Amino acid sequence: MKTWKKVRFVLYVLVAVLIAMFANVLINRLKYLIGFLIAGCGLEKMLVHLLTRKSFEKHNHFFLGTIEMLLGIVVLLALDEVNDFKKICVIWCLWAILREAYDIEDAVHNLINRDTGILEIFESLFVITCFVILLINPSREKVLTHLYILSIELVCTVAFPYISYVYRKNNPRKVKKEAFVEESNEGL
Repeated sequence: MKTWKKVRFVLYVLVAVLIAMFANVLINRLKYLIGFLIAGCGLEKMLVHLLTRKSFEKHNHFFLGTIEMLLGIVVLLALDEVNDFKKICVIWCLWAILREAYDIEDAVHNLINRDTGILEIFESLFVITCFVILLINPSREKVLTHLYILSIELVCTVAFPYISYVYRKNNPRKVKKEAFVEESNEGL
């Protein structure tokens, strides 16, 4: 799984850079970007669960990943780019808000263990606020701004576990022992 974390880091940063560079082009292909993004995140969760051989009885993200993958497929196949622009934005917003809710759950756990959770909470609250604004009034200008926010969010998603690791390594006395136990959903 260490190899996957490195590959995941490079992949997420690469996708973030490409989204930021081609945001003006991607806004016209929003259906494909959001559909593949949601389906890809869902597929990742499912594969990580299956490859780590985690039990279905314990806390896992397999079923959340299944729903995300199906939702991404719906965006790709059932929605029309021109006529359903607002529907695509609504699905994107709700998916992003739910993902950030899970990130806040992990961040609170890190915060309880005297880890770097406060950074993750601020990032999640910022992203939720931005997506609520887009949800209320989806427009092309706001979507362009949110594509840049998406780039930042993708980098933060893979950077926070490394920031937390460096913090724990440099401050072992401040961090509770439970923080050293790797979470079953860390990195998802």
